[in-house]
Amino acid sequence: MKNGDLSLFSSLSSLFIHGYPDPGRVAAVSEVSLPGNRYRTWSLTFRNLDTNVKSRGKASFPRLTWLRLSATILPGSSRSIYYESFDKMSEILLRADLPGLPEPRRGKVRDVFELDDQLLIVTSDRISAFDVVLGEAIPDKGRVLNSLSLFWFNHFSAKVNHHALDSSWEAMPDVIRSAGAVYKGRVLRARKAEPLPVEWIVRGFITGSLWEQYSSGEPLKWDLNLPRGLKRGEQLNDPVFTPSTKAQAGHDLPLSLSRMEELVGKDLAEKAQALSIELFKEVSARALEKGVILVDTKLEWGLIDGELTLIDECFTPDSSRFLLAETYRPGEPLLPYDKQLIRDFLLASSWDKKSPPTALPDEIIQETRMRYLTIHKRIAGGVPEGMVS
Repeated sequence: MKNGDLSLFSSLSSLFIHGYPDPGRVAAVSEVSLPGNRYRTWSLTFRNLDTNVKSRGKASFPRLTWLRLSATILPGSSRSIYYESFDKMSEILLRADLPGLPEPRRGKVRDVFELDDQLLIVTSDRISAFDVVLGEAIPDKGRVLNSLSLFWFNHFSAKVNHHALDSSWEAMPDVIRSAGAVYKGRVLRARKAEPLPVEWIVRGFITGSLWEQYSSGEPLKWDLNLPRGLKRGEQLNDPVFTPSTKAQAGHDLPLSLSRMEELVGKDLAEKAQALSIELFKEVSARALEKGVILVDTKLEWGLIDGELTLIDECFTPDSSRFLLAETYRPGEPLLPYDKQLIRDFLLASSWDKKSPPTALPDEIIQETRMRYLTIHKRIAGGVPEGMVS
């Protein structure tokens, strides 16, 4: 290790653990720093740890093979901390193939199989950005998305219909269990639904495409009346609804409320809009109790037996933007805990969004994984089923 790395190692280790291990057991030191961002993230990975390493919190790490620490540092302060212990990395799932079942519908992330009157939805570790599926995968990402979605489906059971039936390994059919442990924690048994052709987007902060339209000075495409002088990343007084088309290929486009009503019917549109905002407010409040800020989200609704039903995924780092509460400072750049890190990396690269995308370096992959796991740990607690830890 270089002297600078050793100093960093010592300071970061002291944030996490008493009696940190010998610097000679550091397997990797990586930094994530992108142009235009004021933050840097450093990660340390230790190997072959002694059994007496204990965290400053409740956790201890006996008989570990690996321990990874990550800290995000903004000018003058450390603003977020995450640790993870594991014996080996989980196996990546890029594509689901289940012999004996018809070829699935393959989306950007999910492979959907039909089994009698149900669906088997397999959430892979694929990652997409700007409507392109990248060549790399994020380890355990599929498990995080599946677990968080099921957490929220169960939470909302008394309030809304949803398509989820079960995701536990014991409840999986033989065709899944015989395919191997790589599928554990990734599969959702769900009822079949007729999807509505709208992306139901709710925003609590002005960022992303809403900021781009607002800052251009042009009229907003959703008939919104936002006050003047808002800053990028500022929290809105009330959540706003900004639906989009649900494109089968290419980019989703902003959708006016009148056009939305033409597509799904006035009564159904109003009900889905009201429920989307209501769920957003409820998740925002619950997440904030756990130290997480929900910035915006995309929901999907469908019909089962004519009843409005929440489908697909909900309130995950793929379908939502998240912040850690301790990192948010009004007027300062947002520190995303979702796949925005990958978008930022691609935007900072030379990729023209037409040719094959720039390959993701390992430090971006591992940091994205840690941010997804951080959101899961804070909101749902622990790690998803099937993770090697």
